[in-house]
Formats: sequence, C-alpha cells, structure tokens
Amino acid sequence: MSSMISFQTRLGLDAIYVISASGSERTPVVMSRLADQGIDPTIFPARMIKSDPIRGCFESHQEIWKISLSRGYRRVLIFEDDVVFSRHPSNEELERIGHFLDRENWTVFYLGHRPRYMDKTSIPGIVTTSSHDCHAYILNGDKLWLLLRHGYSSCLGFLRGINGIDSVLSWQPHCYAIYPMMCVQDSSLPSEIEHQSRSQDGISLYSSFEQRALSDMIYRWSGWWIVLFNRFFFTEGSFWGQVMIISPLLVGVLIGIMLSRKYLTRRK
Repeated sequence: MSSMISFQTRLGLDAIYVISASGSERTPVVMSRLADQGIDPTIFPARMIKSDPIRGCFESHQEIWKISLSRGYRRVLIFEDDVVFSRHPSNEELERIGHFLDRENWTVFYLGHRPRYMDKTSIPGIVTTSSHDCHAYILNGDKLWLLLRHGYSSCLGFLRGINGIDSVLSWQPHCYAIYPMMCVQDSSLPSEIEHQSRSQDGISLYSSFEQRALSDMIYRWSGWWIVLFNRFFFTEGSFWGQVMIISPLLVGVLIGIMLSRKYLTRRK
C-alpha cells in the first residue's frame, strides 16, 4: 500500500493505465509486475488492427488521451504491457519527480523510453529529452489537446525512421525523463502491440551529449517547424500541408549538412 501511495500521491497522478490486448498472455504478467511495485492500473484493451498494427498501437494511446482530456485529468501515467521495472524507485526519487512536475513547464515525462537526445537539467537525475518507445510515460493534462491535434496520417516519423505514437511523442517540446530510467521493455513474450524498436536496458541506449549534437539540432528545429505549420496553417493529414512542411525542412537539412561539413573540414 505504501508504494501505491508513493506512485499515486507523490507523482500527483489522476489515473494509471496499462495497454494490453484482450486475452493476451502478457496481461497477467504485467499486472503482477506492477502489483510488485504497489501499482494498481486500469487495463485498457489495445486496438488490434492486423493490417496496420502500428496504427492500432497509435489509436490505443490516443484513445486514453481522449478519455483523460474528457475527464479533466491533470496527470495520467500510461504503461504498455511489456514494461518491466529495472529498479525500485525510492520515495525521495518520486518526490523529486513530483516537485519537478509541479513547478516546470512539461508535456511528457518518461519513466522508460529510447532517447534521441538528452541534456542535463538543474535537477539531479532528470534530463530533457526527445524520445520514442513510449512504454512508460506521464502526460500533462494541460497539453493533451496539443497531442490530439496529431492524426495518424499526419505523422512525419519517416524523417527519423519511426512512425505512429513514437513519432507524435518524439516531436513534442518540453519532454523530460528520469535518469537512469526505471522502466524497460521485455521481449521474452510475443508482442501484440507492435513497435519498431525495443529498449533492452537503461544505460546502453544513452549516447554522449556531444555525439549527436548536430543531428539533435536539426531534429529539434524540424520538430518546431512541423508543430508551427500543423498548428496554425494546415489541417491534419492535408497533402499540401505536408508538402509545404517537408520542402523547406529538406532545404534546411541540406544547408545544415553543407555547413557542418565545411566546419568539420576547417577543423581538420
């Protein structure tokens, strides 16, 4: 009971969901794992689309967002059914996360993820990030309406080699994560909720802050460009809207590559 109070109260959560397919052998396993942490989530039946499992995964997450928005949730924690806790968080760590979420401007806070980039914050153990693999994350209820503006057809994840729910979350600004992560994914059971990539541990996925500096700058710039156009100029899924977004984006990427090559040549 004390652990349940720690998660529910210390993180200020209004609801906890776990997405799992009806009749899946994963369901009792994940429920047992979460119970070991004192967590009692609501099971949300995953949408199963055999012809497009990534879309089914996207719509499962999106439906929880819609429910959370309609109920006025301030914070909601979402797990996928392959989640595993790599460590047991202390009450002090949970309190630190809770205080951070109370004070900061944030959209998504990851307990487990696969980062595209990370950077330090002033709070020990908390990093700013752009991530995918959304197997354990907290959503800010005040930002749900922004996330729901993204339709599946408007996802531009091919620019990063990802799509679906991972694409939508990876473009969002003001995303943070606990470091090292406390949740990872288990690939030992067959997966009904399809993802393109799986994180196996909480350490090896983290690149050095310097290693991806240039690509991270392009990712963040292009992400803001897409958010700007989607939000103010074009409807989701609009063909010409996507063309207008992609064209200057590709030009900017090419300019960035040329400038970086020139810079690296000079340094040599």
